[in-house]
Amino acid sequence: MKIRLLTMFIVFFVVSIIVGFIISGVDNYMVASQKTVQNMQDIITIEKDDYFNFSDELKYKLTEKVSDTEFQGIGINMPSKIDIQKYKSLPLIAVSRKTGLRGWMVNFGDNCILAALSLKTGAIFTGQGFYTPRGKRPVVSKKILPKPDRSNAEAIHSGTYYFDLKEALNIPWKSDIFAVTIFYFDWLSNTVLVELIDKDEKNASISIIPPKSILSSLSDFSTYNKTLFSPSLSQIGADFRLNATSFHQGSNFPLYASFKIKSSFNYIIPTDFWKNIKEEGKSIEKILPEAIVPATVALIGKKWKVPLLLNYRIPVYADSSIKVGDVIEGYLDVDISADIKGPLECGDYCIYFFVDQYVSGPKKITVKSEKN
Repeated sequence: MKIRLLTMFIVFFVVSIIVGFIISGVDNYMVASQKTVQNMQDIITIEKDDYFNFSDELKYKLTEKVSDTEFQGIGINMPSKIDIQKYKSLPLIAVSRKTGLRGWMVNFGDNCILAALSLKTGAIFTGQGFYTPRGKRPVVSKKILPKPDRSNAEAIHSGTYYFDLKEALNIPWKSDIFAVTIFYFDWLSNTVLVELIDKDEKNASISIIPPKSILSSLSDFSTYNKTLFSPSLSQIGADFRLNATSFHQGSNFPLYASFKIKSSFNYIIPTDFWKNIKEEGKSIEKILPEAIVPATVALIGKKWKVPLLLNYRIPVYADSSIKVGDVIEGYLDVDISADIKGPLECGDYCIYFFVDQYVSGPKKITVKSEKN
């Protein structure tokens, strides 16, 4: 009798675990993580003129192509060079492949943010991918869709999208080089470079280092000094670190960032700049930077139309003069809560770090109430 009861108990225990696992699996299936493709040109392979005459047939072909891959995420491509006298649009083609659950949790239409960073001026242009055309009233849907069942949650959905960055981001139509990417909340596309060419314009380099920013950078040397918390970089790129993933409203929000890039003319401080400053009678006692590099921290919340951008100009120090093409390193140690105007609402956010043509992130954080 005791053996039978023991056997029944074991069977009941095992069955309970199996049933519980199945029920849990149905209710809490996971969103597939983003699987990036190093070279989106292998998927988005079209002729340059097709970007400016994008057809439904081509859209269908690209969607079929991305459907046959294991890729999950957002990928983009665009022409590498555009003659602004010949063309009047800045086309970007994006492809996506994601699960139904991912689409339900983070709707692409509500969370697609386009971003273009000017490598000549350091300016960043951001905006919604699916915006309302000028002159039309937006259609806002407040309908909350039910959570998909397991079959629909695991189903794979692919799509192809066309964007005109000149229209969507109001890109100035003049010679420049842009690093372009798409933020899909905690998914980041690859980054592509596009050069706008004006054959009638003289090929003059532009310095993005205003004297005021150089002098102000000297007032807080520790902000731009390497610390124990600064990420180490073994190769060209950028990275950043947070000391926590959860923060209370109103609390400090320290961020430590590093970059290693090739210097361009735009970043280098003219050799006679400090000499002229000293001749003007201004006292300069600290170590002087050889270059200034613009960098941006981007904070994104779900369904935000644009990210919150925190812009910095990071001084670069070196033992000798910096030349174009030299590898330079810079650091940022800052409490970004001081630069965010007012407390963030409770919820989940993603943080990215821009410098030159490199984007690091995302790093997800949760902001909690001060009472919790």
